Amino acid sequence: MIKGICCVILAVLPYIVMCNPGDMRFEIEAVAVDEFSQFSEGDLVADNEGYIMSSLDGNTKISQWDNARIWPGAKVPYKIFDVEDDEEAYYLTMYAIDAMNAVGCVQFVNETDPKEDYLNIVLGDSLSSQLGNQRTGAQNLSITRIENWPNAGLNSGSIMHEFMHSLGFGHEHNRPDRDTYVEIHPDNLINSDNEPYFFKYIPNGDFNTENLLDYDVHSLMHATSFIKTLAVDPQDPVITGKNDNGYLGQRNDLTDLDKERMKITYSCGVCTGDNNDAIFRYPGDCKKYYICDHGKPTTMTCGAGLHINTKSGACDWPKDAGCTEFSTY
Repeated sequence: MIKGICCVILAVLPYIVMCNPGDMRFEIEAVAVDEFSQFSEGDLVADNEGYIMSSLDGNTKISQWDNARIWPGAKVPYKIFDVEDDEEAYYLTMYAIDAMNAVGCVQFVNETDPKEDYLNIVLGDSLSSQLGNQRTGAQNLSITRIENWPNAGLNSGSIMHEFMHSLGFGHEHNRPDRDTYVEIHPDNLINSDNEPYFFKYIPNGDFNTENLLDYDVHSLMHATSFIKTLAVDPQDPVITGKNDNGYLGQRNDLTDLDKERMKITYSCGVCTGDNNDAIFRYPGDCKKYYICDHGKPTTMTCGAGLHINTKSGACDWPKDAGCTEFSTY
């Protein structure tokens, strides 16, 4: 156990341990289980064939701005494996869902018989997810454990990391502006198959951090300082901070910037202050939009065949509205 750390074991969920995020390092309880996965970008599974997201556009892949790629009305229906199949993993997953819902923005809703697109939370051989709403009905989010690892080889923070991917958020350390804050050490990577996890996304045009906010070295979506599974020498880091940032990444909880990024992307809490009559996009539906009315969002709908153009504040032809690149949406 880390010296000076203060842990609270939740009696209701005995397999969850939450640790003080002010500590420099998180052992065992908060190991980044997602960093054990071996897909094209670690735990990110490739998009379904034909779905538009082949570009490494740094403006959208970190914080999804293609409105067809996020969940309509900030609601995510899900189904989950039976508790009898793996009790520890089930309760850790449910705790992660409760923590995501507690942000007060996107809501994950358990539906036993979902009719449209939904997350299908399954037990698999990896901890992994696809990026954003695939709009293909059932969309798997896989839960697994690290064999022979203490505390069930899993933690709620790593599961929350996957939920964030499913909402449309990529890895923080892949941002186009990351070189200002961190340094990658490719010579310490075991093989070239691990390199995509550290690719730097390429911005499509001028890189705009408006939706991304400040770079967050402590983000739940950032690579951690101690990625022993990818290192030639586990005692040496694969990624380090440039500004004496202490630890990089963590798998305990969403940071304030993680939460704020979610709220911006999903238009949560937008109708405050001087935003009366302001227009914001309705998440997951280009034909709808929010207009602020006395501090509350009112849902409006564009005319037939039109999409909202949030830049002009008016309904427009889809090719000019800039709401989505998904051609059949």
